[in-house]
Amino acid sequence: MTIFITGVAGFIGCNLAAALLARGQSVSGFDNLSRGSTANLDAVMRHPQFRFETVDLADADAYRRALRDVHAAGSVSEVWHMAANSDIPGGIADPGTDLRDTFMTTYN
Repeated sequence: MTIFITGVAGFIGCNLAAALLARGQSVSGFDNLSRGSTANLDAVMRHPQFRFETVDLADADAYRRALRDVHAAGSVSEVWHMAANSDIPGGIADPGTDLRDTFMTTYN
C-alpha cells in the first residue's frame, strides 16, 4: 500500500514523507514546485520506497495521467493533501493564485 502526498516538496509535505518512510511506508508524491523545492526532498529522494513526480494539480488532465501511474504501481491507502498556496500576501495581491493553487488543487 502506498501513501500519496500532494505538495510533497513543501515544508510539511517533505517532513511528512520522511516520517512515513522512516516507519516503513511506501510514499508517492506530486508537487508543482511553485512554493516547494526538490532540495526539500534530498533526504528522501533516493529512498527505494519513495516516488516523486512534478505535476501541476490544477491541470486536471496532467494530474489524472500521473495518478494512473501511481495506481499502476500499487494501491493507495491514504491521501494527504498538502498542496496549497502558502503565500498569503501573494494570494491577496492575485486572488487567481489562491483559486489555482489552493481551490483547484483540492477540487481536482
